[in-house]
This record gives sequence, structure tokens and C-alpha cells, in this order.
Amino acid sequence: MFRIINLQASRSLAKISLSRRTFSTTLMKLDATIFKMPAMSPTMDVGGVVAWKVKEGDDFSAGDELLDVETDKATMSVDAGDDGKLAKIIVPGGTNDVKVGAPIAFICDQSDDLATLKYPALDAASAPEPAAADTSKPAAAEPTPAPKASSNSVTGGKANPDQVFFPSVEFMLAREGISREDALSKITATGPNGKILKGDVLAYLGKIPAEENTRIASFIADSEKLDLSHIELASKEVEEPAKDEAKEAAGEKAAPETKKPVKQPTLVKGEFIISKEIPPKVLSKLIASAVAKAETAAYATKNYASSDLIDPLFEDLIAPPRNAERFKVNYSISVVPSKPTATDEIIDDFDFEPYEQKPVKKSSTPATAVNVELTCNDKVYDSKKKAEAFISRFGSYISQIEGKFA
Repeated sequence: MFRIINLQASRSLAKISLSRRTFSTTLMKLDATIFKMPAMSPTMDVGGVVAWKVKEGDDFSAGDELLDVETDKATMSVDAGDDGKLAKIIVPGGTNDVKVGAPIAFICDQSDDLATLKYPALDAASAPEPAAADTSKPAAAEPTPAPKASSNSVTGGKANPDQVFFPSVEFMLAREGISREDALSKITATGPNGKILKGDVLAYLGKIPAEENTRIASFIADSEKLDLSHIELASKEVEEPAKDEAKEAAGEKAAPETKKPVKQPTLVKGEFIISKEIPPKVLSKLIASAVAKAETAAYATKNYASSDLIDPLFEDLIAPPRNAERFKVNYSISVVPSKPTATDEIIDDFDFEPYEQKPVKKSSTPATAVNVELTCNDKVYDSKKKAEAFISRFGSYISQIEGKFA
């Protein structure tokens, strides 16, 4: 069983090698093959050879990097599509403005001898190759009659022979069986720098009026340049000082500029009294904790009351972001001085006899005042409502603190 598999594998490899040699017999007639400047993009006309990665006489395999090509946008590498040998470099590295399709090197098979290798003529090789549709479709080479081409001849630009066709133009030429030579010599180019557009091919085939194609191209060309000859500069800067001088001459004083009042932020304040005596350090910690808890509770407060007519999901979608700052908290702790209390003795205003005055009794426990001021963020519409919820919840926490030290 294993021998049969090996035999079949060897036969398949033999078929592959034979098919490769058979495919390359057309190239072996000239021994060496011309390697042309590749087009790295559909709109690339010229490029630069940055550096060769393979030296003359070196073999390369499929996928190896042959050279780096520089375009007007980037530098890209060109990989080998098959095994071969770099026979001779025509365009050395560092050369700029190399036209697409121009010969840049000679390549051959890895088994070829460079001493006896024959090189093709560059003049014949640099000529544009006919489209593949000409050989595959000989009958479709003349789909367009001559009178139709003459009727579509309109005034326009001559096609640039060094251009690279757009994919849409190249596909249409191949479909209609029009070679590159016929397209460059017969089709009127209305694109920039002699570029053949899809509309030019359609006009040549008679599928659209040639006059309309030329008119559209002329309109686009005229719109590319902005005509500013009819625009006049305004003279407001000259007239305004003249008016001010006339007012000053007449004794009129210009009205002072009114400054717009600066909008003050919304403030929500609250004052809370703690009558119980609490150590200062303990009181500071308890108030800081109450501020943090009240702020968390205020942000969690809903902007709507519970109802069957309200969709909570929709309300959350239209509400401001939860992490948006609603207010800033500023608070201070101060001691309120105790007020003296009246004695039980009642002094008669009409009693002028000397009497013994008793000392005034003072309150034994001073009160503590906590003043809270919230600066609302007016950019968030529910900031004031959240601030009021903070004041309410903070007052509840202060009552709990006072109850613990009762």
C-alpha cells in the first residue's frame, strides 16, 4: 500500500515538472526573458528602482524578494513569482523616473549558462504587447465598424502612450477585443495628461454620444480652476473709521460697549447643627464619611418617579452619562458659641435696695455647625436635583451621628 502511494506521488511530481518545462518552452526560444518595470498601483506611470536584493548570476526561488520599487506614495518590495536566475541588470539601483513596462533586467532558468545565454533585443521588447484577447478571440478583433469610429471623432487630447489603463478601461478593452495599440491611436483621451477614461471607450464604441462625453470633460476641466477675477474686496474697514470720525466731529459720543454679565453657577447650601459634644477627630471622620455616602446616594437617585407609563431603559438612554460630574462639595465645621441662660432670680425694676448678684450660668455643651455648599454643573440638567438629594441625605446622616452620641 505504501509503495503504491509513493509511486503515485512520484508520477504526480513528474507530471508537475513536465508541465512546468512545457509551459516555459516559449521562453526558452529566446533563452533570456525581459523583466519589466512592474506597476504597483493602477495609477502608477513611473517609479524608481531603489535597490536590487539579488545579484547578477544568483538564483532565486518563488516568493524571494527581487528588488524594492519606489512610488509616489511608498516603497514596496517585488517578489518572484517563480524560480529563476537574474542574468543581467539593465536598470541599476537608485534610478528614478523609470516608466512602467520598461525593461529593467534579464532573467532566465536556473539551469541556463550565462556564458552562452542569448539576450533579446530591447527595441522589440520595449514595444507594447498586444492584449491577450487578440490571440484568444481573433474573430472579435473587429467588433467596431470603421464608420462608427469616424463618426465619433471629436476634438480632444491625444492618448498618452506611456499610461497605465484603469482597471475598468482595461477590462472593457479586453472584452471588446481592442488592443492597446488601437486604443492609444484611435480613442480620444479626455482625461488628465492624456488619460483614457471609461467614457472615452464608451464614446468610441458608440454607446454614448461623443459630443456629450467631450462636453462633460470640458466642464470638469473648467471647474478645476477657481476664477477669482470678478471678486472685489469689501471696503468696510475703510468706511467704519470714517463714520466714527464724523460722529466725533458732530459731538456725538459712542455708546460704551455693554459687557455681557457672566453667568454664575448654581449654588445649593445647607447648614446643620450638632448639639452633642463629639471629639473633633471623630467628628471630622464621621462628617467625611457622611459626605461620601450622601454623594453616592445622590448620584444613584433617579430623575423620574416610578410609574407604569415610564420606561426605565428609555430614561437611562436620554439621561446624561452617569460619570458626568454634577456638583462639587465644599463643607466647613465650626463651633457655635453658647448663649448665656437667665437665672431663676427675678429682679424687680422698682427694687433699688442693694442685692447680691449671682453669676450667670453658661451652657455646658457648645454646639457644632456644619456648613455645606454645592457648586452645580449647569451643563448637566439634573445637577441641581442631584445636589438637593445630597443635602437631604446628608441631613439624615447628621441626625444619625447625633443620635449615636445622645
